[in-house]
Amino acid sequence: MRNQFAYPTINLKKTGENLKRIRKEKGVTVAQICEAMGFENPQSVYKWQRGMTLPSVDNLFALSRLLGITIEDILVEEDPIQSKSFLKDLQDAGPYPFIGLFYTQFIYKTRFVSDSVRAFH
Repeated sequence: MRNQFAYPTINLKKTGENLKRIRKEKGVTVAQICEAMGFENPQSVYKWQRGMTLPSVDNLFALSRLLGITIEDILVEEDPIQSKSFLKDLQDAGPYPFIGLFYTQFIYKTRFVSDSVRAFH
């Protein structure tokens, strides 16, 4: 019997938007976050807000304390329906689900490179 647990995932983009919204609601600037966290430049905070990366667990904890909220208030979970369908696709793919993806990328890149080389001859 297969486990019906849908592995929870974090939506990076929505989490970043959420962090930015909360920060503004609390009246905290990016500069204040940088100062409190000891960052020399704001690039990390901007990457978090754009959903490019997530803060480390330590930084999430610090942010939650700085903003007076919980870590869960910052994070936005991916739609569980999408998570379940992704898990089902992985389960249906068999024991090596990513081989097909890597093979497809390899063929595509090899074909693209071959076509490019022929264009120069």
